[in-house]
Amino acid sequence: MGEKVLVESKVADSVKLIQELDAGGKAPSLAAWYYYDDANEWRLLLAGPAFGASLPKQEAVAYGYLVEAMASLSLFFNDLGLETC
Repeated sequence: MGEKVLVESKVADSVKLIQELDAGGKAPSLAAWYYYDDANEWRLLLAGPAFGASLPKQEAVAYGYLVEAMASLSLFFNDLGLETC
């Protein structure tokens, strides 16, 4: 099965997202694009203390950090995955 191409705009927006999170004191310690064969899509995986403290019981809090940082970007929640570290 051929892999779907990760478009440059998503990469650029992921850099902006990480910069926004960093400016807000929520910088991830890990950020990586990962291709899920079964879903045939790329997802940006984020992990770090700011997210790990909220997961799994307060997942809405962790995603709240992302909502604020994603306001002007073309990334969507289905593009992202949060992990504990």
